[in-house]
Amino acid sequence: ALAEGRLPVLISARGSKGQISWPVFLETLGGAVPTWRALSTAFGPTALTLSQNQLPGGVSGEPWLLFERAVADGLEFMLGRRVKHLGGLSRGARVGDIVCATPDQIVLVVDAKASASPFSVTGAGLRPMAESVRRQKLRQQGPSPLGACVLVAREFKQSAARLAETCGDFCAETTVPLTCVRISSLIAMTELAAANPRSRNGVSWRQVFCRNGLIDQRRLRAEIKAVTQQRIARTIRHTYSGRYPD
Repeated sequence: ALAEGRLPVLISARGSKGQISWPVFLETLGGAVPTWRALSTAFGPTALTLSQNQLPGGVSGEPWLLFERAVADGLEFMLGRRVKHLGGLSRGARVGDIVCATPDQIVLVVDAKASASPFSVTGAGLRPMAESVRRQKLRQQGPSPLGACVLVAREFKQSAARLAETCGDFCAETTVPLTCVRISSLIAMTELAAANPRSRNGVSWRQVFCRNGLIDQRRLRAEIKAVTQQRIARTIRHTYSGRYPD
C-alpha cells in the first residue's frame, strides 16, 4: 500500500498497536447503520414496552436509553438516513436525544420520553427542548435547516386540541414546529416505510413532520400514495456488449 502511495488501515476486533478496533472504526465513520433492527418482528412490541419505562423479558439495560435507541432505529430505517443518538450518550449535555436528516434536506431534533403514565406536554416542561432547538438552529445552519422538533412518547396526557395549542406556543417562541408522535404511530410509520421502501426518498417529510400538534401514520400513508401515483417509472436501458454482465 505504501509503495502505491496509499495509507493502510488495519482493523481488528479489539485493536492493538498499529490497529484500530472495530467499534472505534465504526464510531469514526459516524456509527453503524442498524436498520435491520426496525425490521425485526420484535421491534414493535419491544418499543411499546420500553416506552412505558419497562424492560421486555430477556432484555437488560436502562429502559429509557433503550427506548431512545428504538426510536432512533425506527427513524433510521424510515428516512433511510443515518441518525445521531445524542441524549443518553451525552449525559449532562442539554441536547436532543436524536438528530436526523430527511431525504428532502431538513433536520429533525427528536426527544423520546419513556414513562409509565401519559407524558404531560407543558410550557415549563418544554424549556429544555426549546434550549436544545436554539442550539441546533446554530449548529444546523446551511443547506439542511432545522425543520421540526419531534416528541415521541407512549401516550400524551393532553387532548389533541390542547397539544396543538401548546405546540403552537412552542413554535411562536422558537420558530420551529413541535410535533407529537405516539410510539404506536411511529411503529406504524416504520411498517409503512418497510412496505414501500422505494417511496422513502420521494416523500415530502416536511409535510409529515413540520407541523404543530399530534400526528399519526395517516400523514405518511397519504404521502406514499402521492409518490406512487405521481412518480414516473424509470427504465434502465442495457446495451448488449457481446457477453453477459457478471
